[in-house]
Amino acid sequence: MVQAVENWCWLTGQVQGCRELAQYLELEMRVDASMAVEGYPDLLEQYLGQTVRIRIAGAAAPGTGQQVRLRARLAGPGVIWGDADTLALEPGRRSAR
Repeated sequence: MVQAVENWCWLTGQVQGCRELAQYLELEMRVDASMAVEGYPDLLEQYLGQTVRIRIAGAAAPGTGQQVRLRARLAGPGVIWGDADTLALEPGRRSAR
């Protein structure tokens, strides 16, 4: 049996799309930066420059192209959960499309 490692980091990136599902929002985001939360390992640094799907319960959907920042964790192989209370738009950093 594999032991789960408690992990948290701050992710910053550009929203590529969103899907509102029954119990959570699935945010598709290009990861531009990852920084460990003090006291926890950063298991999401490996996704820098890649587009990932982040599950967030109870969050409003940001617009495509917006820069966002949130606290997130790797919950299992390929499963990333974000903290809705920390989801924030990065001011003045909307991408031109």
